[in-house]
Amino acid sequence: MRLQVYPIYERLKREFIDGGLLEPTIIYGYYPCRGYDGKLYIFDESRGWNVDENANRESFNEVRDSAVSIFEFPRQRRSQFRAVSDFLDMIEMMLWL
Repeated sequence: MRLQVYPIYERLKREFIDGGLLEPTIIYGYYPCRGYDGKLYIFDESRGWNVDENANRESFNEVRDSAVSIFEFPRQRRSQFRAVSDFLDMIEMMLWL
């Protein structure tokens, strides 16, 4: 790997930098989300759930279909068998970065 992969990687990296082919950027923000059944449901921030008093006014079943994105996480293979979504259960509305 050191003799084959790294030289190619370094050459490609130099081509990207010299040619201006890659301009890294980052976009971040807080988004309302709910976890349910191993899935994390992300909602549009325009829903107004950006402060605690606005969160959870609607039941999960009412808002499930308005999710803009859904991520499914694998469960652990050992006891407690947790997934990331378990930490954001369907009762709580939390903001995600």
